[in-house]
Amino acid sequence: MATDNQDLILSNNNIEPQQSSVTDLVINNLHNIQASDIRNINVSIDPKTGKEQLEVNLNNGSTLIQTNHSSGVTEKSMIQTPKFSSVQERNEAAKQLHNDGKTQDQIARIFNVSQTTIHNALK
Repeated sequence: MATDNQDLILSNNNIEPQQSSVTDLVINNLHNIQASDIRNINVSIDPKTGKEQLEVNLNNGSTLIQTNHSSGVTEKSMIQTPKFSSVQERNEAAKQLHNDGKTQDQIARIFNVSQTTIHNALK
């Protein structure tokens, strides 16, 4: 199972196999998730801080976020996105996440909308 997910991550994000810490990050968190459950995946490495971040958005509205800091500290969280009955509800949730420190790009990925949509919601 891990091999299938590893192949999915490597091919979708152009991650080279020698980046073992990112590959390990993905494999360690996706072993119980089927590829068909995944809406999108974002893996990033901050070149200045060395911080690695994995975001996996699932079709059920959940978002798994794991951040590995260069100090060895690992943060894990799961965000469950409710079904919004209106754009206004989504915009209020976006504002709350932004006030909690999430970036526009992060919020856009969580809600599966564009960064521009979130930018406009935060005005």
